[in-house]
Amino acid sequence: MMWGCVDIQKVYGVGSPGECELEVKEMVENMGTPGGGYGAYFYPQISHIGVPLRNVMAFRRGLKKYGRYTGCDPLEAGE
Repeated sequence: MMWGCVDIQKVYGVGSPGECELEVKEMVENMGTPGGGYGAYFYPQISHIGVPLRNVMAFRRGLKKYGRYTGCDPLEAGE
């Protein structure tokens, strides 16, 4: 399992909301596996790194949009 946040130096703090959402998609696609190999988390002290709230919300949107792996949704499997 790989745990991570989006790039806090170039994307999360100074990027646009669209860039944050796209970064989540790329991280899920590149580090995830059908068994759930990517665990996303929010940087715990966003005020310490100056992240705008709009980028936090974009991170959440990206997780909702891209955070499921095709073919391994436990709700689809009846678990």
